[in-house]
Amino acid sequence: LISDKKYYRSTTATLHNLNISNQIIKMNPRSKSIPSTSHASDEKEKLWRRVLARRLDQLSHFSLEQLRDVSGDVHSSNRQSLQKYVGGLLEAYFSDSVNSDLKPCERSASLNNLKTLLASLDAHYSQAVIRELGKRKKEISATKSLSTEAAKSKPQSMGNHVSVNRPTEKPLPPQVTQLFISPDTSTPTLSASLHTRGSCRVVCDVNDCFLPSTLKRQFDDRLQRWDPFWTVQNDLSSVSINGFTKGYRTTLVTKVEPSHLSPQPKIVSRISFSLSSDKSGVSWGTHATPKDGQRRLLFRSLPLPPPPATHYRADTHLFPKGTFLQINRGPLRTLQQRKQQSHDESLWKGNCGVLDITSNVKNITATNELELACYDDGRYALQVAVCEYRGPEALLVEMKKSMPVIPYEQAMNEAKSYLNCQTVVLDDDDDDDVDASNNVSLTFSLDCPFSKKPMQTPVRGKACKHMQCFDLLNFLSSNSFPSARRWRCVCCEAFVSVEDLVICGLFQRMLERYSGGGRVMFQGNGTWTAFKESEKKRRGAVSEEEEEKLKRRRKGPAPEEIIVL
Repeated sequence: LISDKKYYRSTTATLHNLNISNQIIKMNPRSKSIPSTSHASDEKEKLWRRVLARRLDQLSHFSLEQLRDVSGDVHSSNRQSLQKYVGGLLEAYFSDSVNSDLKPCERSASLNNLKTLLASLDAHYSQAVIRELGKRKKEISATKSLSTEAAKSKPQSMGNHVSVNRPTEKPLPPQVTQLFISPDTSTPTLSASLHTRGSCRVVCDVNDCFLPSTLKRQFDDRLQRWDPFWTVQNDLSSVSINGFTKGYRTTLVTKVEPSHLSPQPKIVSRISFSLSSDKSGVSWGTHATPKDGQRRLLFRSLPLPPPPATHYRADTHLFPKGTFLQINRGPLRTLQQRKQQSHDESLWKGNCGVLDITSNVKNITATNELELACYDDGRYALQVAVCEYRGPEALLVEMKKSMPVIPYEQAMNEAKSYLNCQTVVLDDDDDDDVDASNNVSLTFSLDCPFSKKPMQTPVRGKACKHMQCFDLLNFLSSNSFPSARRWRCVCCEAFVSVEDLVICGLFQRMLERYSGGGRVMFQGNGTWTAFKESEKKRRGAVSEEEEEKLKRRRKGPAPEEIIVL
């Protein structure tokens, strides 16, 4: 396991989750068998991974009193938050460059308590680790100084190009700050929780709220792909720090005051933005239903990391569980978010819609602060931006300008191969000269599965395995509002974004000939004709006259008329 490179690559992601008892690989701490390698730094790197994994695994066996002693918080009774905080300290202690998303507050008292605790668990092993840590830091610093001097003296050349040493994005130093969160005592609660909450102060690292530039670019691409109705005109949550364009995200809460508060916020964030330089023509402080070309100030969020392709929902806007928002200390009451279920409080169900905060911002000359506190323990990327709305009709016109089209001949060949894959020959007569593939057929519907009307722009997904298409305008209209089946293909249930759609030339040719819709029979030799009414009957079907006779027989003879005098 030590020599497995995949384990080392996934260690950072595992530390972010800090699900210690389940995700950290348990390793034998007494094992001295380290794979031989020619590089001493690789051996030490493997040693530190072993030590860190072992110490993180020991967290699950720590008592609540030990966790309190290490964190310095003697009043907290939340074992999970203390365990995550101590896990972050362990990572900061055993890692040279802290790239973790947690970045805990490295207080001297906590580190001293941590050293004492580690020494008490295994004094001999911990002392050896501390000595090796000092050696490793000296070697790394010496290596960095040598590489810096070599880079300054002689630039690396590659052919006719000279490689430029670009600066690397480094994490910001921790900055502990207290945030005041207003009470959530209304009925129903603003956070969609079943329980009310009083006002509180939370302690967090505000520098950890900044989203790295690489994740920022991915976050913007995800929003543009799965929410094409809004186009960003001015990203107010984009900040430049040390030459890198960063965004905002949530950070873990390290302490809550009062400590007996229940339920306690788990993640928080604060976004500061100014509208003094915005010239987008937004009517601030007004309510309005978005129309084509209208610009509004939106607040959107997405989970980090992105959900897998096999997830039950598309990668659309999603608020954290139990989101409580306030702008300039004023709580917001217009959130459409998931609600906590009474039969199981761990479940939060419902749809989330983007939040229009244009009406909540009235003073554009001052700096506004948006703060949120949530009961979710995951990480979320956040955005506050002026966006322009495009309705389904406007988006349709824009998409058709650059939308890929499958030519008629190519679509014909795809339909033939699809027909051959769907055909199974049970008895092949060698004496029969007729090709069996010409005797089978496919039935295509020229009516959109959404509206049951003839299609105008037949499209399907690039990765879809079927040939049946649906109408583009109806697809966009059905996905213009939050729903559980958003951006699903109506034929195969796969997730399809607007970037994955293609126009089918075969269906276009069919619709040109049969503009009234209906069904078309596609033969194996490439010919296709309209489905006749006589062929629409199923095997064993009866005519309408026979159905009427059967209904009369089932009803039986008419009852006699009885007159009561």
